[in-house]
Amino acid sequence: MFGEQLIEEIRKKGLVGRSGSCFNTADKWQAVLDAKGDKKYVIANGAEGEPDTSKDFYVMYNHAEDLVRGIILAMHTVGAAEGFLYMREAYHDLMEKKYNNLLKGLPITLFTERPGGYRCGEESTLLNVIERKRAQPRNKPPFPTQKGLWGCPTLINNVETIYTAEQISKGAYQHTRYFTIGGKVKHPGVFLAPEKISVKDLLIITDNEPRGKTFAQVGGGASGEIIIDDDYSRKITGLSAVTIYSEDDVNYLIKKWADFYRRESCGHCVPCREGSYRIYEMTKSNQIDWNELKDIIEVMDKTSFCALGRAIALPYRSLLASGLIKQKVKV
Repeated sequence: MFGEQLIEEIRKKGLVGRSGSCFNTADKWQAVLDAKGDKKYVIANGAEGEPDTSKDFYVMYNHAEDLVRGIILAMHTVGAAEGFLYMREAYHDLMEKKYNNLLKGLPITLFTERPGGYRCGEESTLLNVIERKRAQPRNKPPFPTQKGLWGCPTLINNVETIYTAEQISKGAYQHTRYFTIGGKVKHPGVFLAPEKISVKDLLIITDNEPRGKTFAQVGGGASGEIIIDDDYSRKITGLSAVTIYSEDDVNYLIKKWADFYRRESCGHCVPCREGSYRIYEMTKSNQIDWNELKDIIEVMDKTSFCALGRAIALPYRSLLASGLIKQKVKV
């Protein structure tokens, strides 16, 4: 199954992007199919730069043939003549030989950047990287579906999204997805589970129920939301990662986020470049003015050029709302 029949089946199944964007997959495929252009491209994005996530690695390592078939199906469906599979540097080094063998004779290029990074998860930044330009985001609109790689309509999907579309094409999709579980659990790893499962139920079925008082970061180790254990009945949305912490991990986590965003900012816009560095300075000195930090993340959220600068707000806001920070913060 491919073409408009596959798009319609993807729509019926309700598939959304599994990079954390949750954008309707059928709508994106239809937009590229309908776009006018002499040439079109498909890109499977395996950057997976979010800390504490490894479900895309799991798909690429364990389901390589299905992923390649998914890229080919996407190309046939939207009318693309050429495809790309982007992998972060560490993944590329581990799987280059396997994929070079699988892609032999196919119009699909395996691609990486050295050094790669979190920012390549942003689709317009990835376009610039493949075009050998500076790794920074582009203005939108136009969107990649209209004007993407070398100015041509381009479909960019996370590798798990394309793999799942391939499963839909052959009737194997069971409304499941892959979840990364880490932190203070007995069995860290990647698990297949119902896509609308709660944190609590996921921990139960994977034999990872924590003991004692804990909290979780849900959605990735940088941009994910902090929830306390009383809220583990909440459904997991966005990027499907759950990391469990004990209450004495709060200071470590605050520094981890600050260092990550400082390193990964491309420096393209002032709010992200200066804001992430100022937060890093505060955490490094162990003298955090939480009211000042709250002001900084508000500015970054409202004025950063791309999603990376805006993503910093959720973990800090949710941490402040959780009650795990004892210092009084003005609201």
